[in-house]
Amino acid sequence: MNTAGSLSIILPIVERITRVPGKLLALLSAGTSVLVILVGGFAGYYGSGGTKWLPLTVGLISLVVAAVFWVRRARLEKFVDQTIAMHGRNIFDSVSAKITDGSTEPGEVIEVTESGVVESSSAEKDSKTDWQQRRQDAQAEASAKRDTFFPRLEAAQRAAIAAVGGVQNAPYLTDDLRWTVVSAIATAVTPVVNLLFFVVGLVIWL
Repeated sequence: MNTAGSLSIILPIVERITRVPGKLLALLSAGTSVLVILVGGFAGYYGSGGTKWLPLTVGLISLVVAAVFWVRRARLEKFVDQTIAMHGRNIFDSVSAKITDGSTEPGEVIEVTESGVVESSSAEKDSKTDWQQRRQDAQAEASAKRDTFFPRLEAAQRAAIAAVGGVQNAPYLTDDLRWTVVSAIATAVTPVVNLLFFVVGLVIWL
């Protein structure tokens, strides 16, 4: 799927798949950070040399990184759940499937009957003109790369917002996803860094 604005469909799916692993990663990072802080505190107090407080500093930074990722991940989870509650799980999954396989037609609206059956119909509130305008806006945003970090992701988020007609229709696009990705990458690295400085702290302490 390479349609402009496809991030609006991909992101909730990825979040739901990685929800539990994301929580475990944050807890692992926080746990190893606490161990480094404890050892680093003893190393700084009993050790000697100009680097004796380095393990403690690394542990504190790692703990902050894990906390930032936990907060941003929790916000993304909340916003995805809000979107599903807003549109209904059936309609959300149906629209995801239709956009993924490219079967959605201009002006087509996905509706859920009282029995839960998903149907498609044409409606004035989502006219062909409106659908085409959103598509054009999304393509324009996707092609406008700005001079910033992660420019493709930033453009993809802007395109996704245009494709859905604003963040009010997809709350999970509210936060800047680049910082969520940065915090996730940093959190994934911190357990290894913490293990290294745990050993360094023990050496300095003992």
